[in-house]
Amino acid sequence: MSDATPVVAVFTRHLAAYLGQHTAAMAMKTFAKQALGIAPDQLQIPDTPKLLDALRPMLSTLIGKQRAEEIALLIRRDLGV
Repeated sequence: MSDATPVVAVFTRHLAAYLGQHTAAMAMKTFAKQALGIAPDQLQIPDTPKLLDALRPMLSTLIGKQRAEEIALLIRRDLGV
């Protein structure tokens, strides 16, 4: 990941492949606020594990546990976590 790429952009890109762009953006807004108490554009790399934990139940329900885990792995890889 480039230092200029916001963390939220990485999450949104991977989520959008399964949820669509609008739903992915809304999920980021909702879960960043609920899990971390911050706006999505304030997300930092160290927030990744907690945000993934918060997203996991929703993703498992919508796209299945295996795909949810695959997305988590891709996000972690892209962010170097």
